[in-house]
Amino acid sequence: MKTYRIILLSSLVSVATLCSAQKKKPKKTLEQKSVEMTTKLSKEVKLTKEQQVQIKAIYLNFLTEKEALDNRMKELKKAKKKKVDEILTDEQRKKREELKKKKKK
Repeated sequence: MKTYRIILLSSLVSVATLCSAQKKKPKKTLEQKSVEMTTKLSKEVKLTKEQQVQIKAIYLNFLTEKEALDNRMKELKKAKKKKVDEILTDEQRKKREELKKKKKK
């Protein structure tokens, strides 16, 4: 009986440790990402300071535009879903949601 308690306790500690270790890191800013990308490339190909400044600006511009496109895609998907939902019956919407849940599993 004592062994089961020890095993149970150690299992709970392990699970708690794993859960706390899986917490999401704070999201990096676009500026931070562009610096990381530039630093990585600089180490790989030995960029000059002038090249680093220019390339960082390119990366920052790229990331900014990409984020805007990603947001626009989310808006488009939401609008598409809303329009489709307006056409479907309640039963069809329910069925579609069930299928989506199954697909995610």
